Amino acid sequence: MRLMIVVEDVPQFADSPAERPLKALFQAINRSEQFLIGDADITQVTSGFGLIGDFKAGRKGIVLKPDSFDGEAVFKVPFPKVKRAEFPEGRGIFVQAGRAVTVQMPLAEASVLTVASPAAG
Repeated sequence: MRLMIVVEDVPQFADSPAERPLKALFQAINRSEQFLIGDADITQVTSGFGLIGDFKAGRKGIVLKPDSFDGEAVFKVPFPKVKRAEFPEGRGIFVQAGRAVTVQMPLAEASVLTVASPAAG
């Protein structure tokens, strides 16, 4: 059985009580067949140390609305020259195994994302 772990706003946990357990979790995921999805602002994940270093250690992911320097800063993979105007909402660069490919993520309607609460009985 494979697991998918999702962590929103990873940098918020640096220098917090959750940092050590998350660092251990990220290291375990990187040594396994499990799948980690983490959300972060690109400007907050340029460090290669601590929690952020372990988060980036898998060297794969998607950068939405990328700049040319983002590939080197995050994945140590050079991105081609990019024009932000060519990257509308949902378009980004996917990196895996040292290769960068432009991708388009599907967009969901806001109404689809709303969680319905059970009807009061």
